[in-house]
Amino acid sequence: MIPAELAKLRKLERLDLSNTGITDIPAFVWTMQSLKILNISGTKVSSLGLLAENNIASLDISGLGLTELPASVNAFKNLQVLNASGNKLTTLPDEISKCEKLKVEINFFFYDFKIFKNFYLKFFMNPILGAQPRRKSFNAPSIR
Repeated sequence: MIPAELAKLRKLERLDLSNTGITDIPAFVWTMQSLKILNISGTKVSSLGLLAENNIASLDISGLGLTELPASVNAFKNLQVLNASGNKLTTLPDEISKCEKLKVEINFFFYDFKIFKNFYLKFFMNPILGAQPRRKSFNAPSIR
């Protein structure tokens, strides 16, 4: 359990809860405006819940076994790095394309070509620009 007193740490920029026994992320964590780096990898969190607008630039949700990302992922206006490896994602919400600062250092393990195609179409193709690919590099994740 994450203590509610954590919300009082107004200058907290990095929170590493990786490999702990936590099972859920309290709503106040998503609203901590000073938080820039959040690592919840290897925890027992099974859902991210409703995400709120925040300043998180790096989010590590690897190894959670998630089957989906919430549509509210678009609340991450400053998200630059997302590590979602070790999950069971089969699709991505359309809203991920609104994370405009997201660098493609995203680490997904693509279980099949469908999710890769889904990711490419949602993230790289910008319908506002007439479906022109965004100028971002992409390195396919390696299989470990």
